[in-house]
Amino acid sequence: MNHNANEYWGTLLLEMAHDAREDGDFPTAELLTAAAMKYYGEADRVAVRWRKVEARLDQDTSRRA
Repeated sequence: MNHNANEYWGTLLLEMAHDAREDGDFPTAELLTAAAMKYYGEADRVAVRWRKVEARLDQDTSRRA
């Protein structure tokens, strides 16, 4: 896969992890986050991407309210 495809799948998995965490399903959230790590390579890169995803989701949520 190319870099854009890896980023897409990693982001999708992180968004699914975020949803699972909001639903209180912490084991699934951890599994999805771990799966996303293979698309980003390093844990630091995942952490940075995760913060960006959470910020974007929080902004989307506040706009709907």
